[in-house]
Order: sequence, then structure tokens, then C-alpha cells
Amino acid sequence: MSLHVLHAGAGYRYLLRTTAAGDGASPADGLAAYYAASGTPPGGWVGGGPAGLNDGHGLPDGLPVDETTLGQLFGRGHDPVTGQPLGRGLATRRHPDGGSTVVGVAGFALTFTVPKSASVLWALGDPHPQAEVLAAHHATIDVVLGWAEREND
Repeated sequence: MSLHVLHAGAGYRYLLRTTAAGDGASPADGLAAYYAASGTPPGGWVGGGPAGLNDGHGLPDGLPVDETTLGQLFGRGHDPVTGQPLGRGLATRRHPDGGSTVVGVAGFALTFTVPKSASVLWALGDPHPQAEVLAAHHATIDVVLGWAEREND
């Protein structure tokens, strides 16, 4: 897993080119389709954070991430449903000259990358092992997000 700080304002824009782009089909079926497909499937909202939005009614897990919602939440720091301002954290940005600047933190992007051995097992496996590899990957994401949310409180 890698972690990237999303700074307030325009710091989330790279997500618009990937997660919210939805310029590709859903995950491809089979090895050949995976390599032949282009674009990125739309991302989805997961974890406990979206549950606190919309006056506690939340955003449903798996709801596709779109540019409007992403811009409201990370660009403006507002609840994407109610429009109410949300609190912001602070981070220190270090400069090459040794100085630093305190900047607003809109959130964090976590990228989960499957180890090469699991990718090969999925790529060369029949549908049953492929489903098991995918289920293990999703279970790992759930565990890590749960841990991060508990430790953040």
C-alpha cells in the first residue's frame, strides 16, 4: 500500500484523471481483456468516512466517484450532499531549501497494489482461484481501512 496526502484546494486533481475518470469499462474479464482494455474503471467510495457525510446518512459503499462529489469534498472541503463545510487537518510541506509551509489536508489517497505472485496466480488461474485472489485483495483493503480509521480517532 502507498499513501499520498491530498492537500486542500487543487491537491486532489490527479484523482480526477484516474479514479473519477471512469473512462474505461468495468474490470476486464480474463488475461487478454485485461491487457487489451484501455482507460480506468470509475472508483467507488468505501470505508467509514463516507458514512459521516450527508448528515450521518452517508454515501453508500461502492457509489461511483464522480468529479462533482470529489470536487465538493476534496476541492472545497464541503459535504458533497448537504454542501456544509467540513473540518480540515493540517500538514507540513517541506521545501528543498529546508523551509516548510503548513497546508490544509483534504484527505489521503491509499493505493493498494497486489504482489506479483498474486497477480500471476490471478492471471493464470481458472475463475475459482481468480475469485479467491480478488476476495482476498478486497478483504485486505477492508482490514487496512478499518485499522486506519480506528487509529485515526
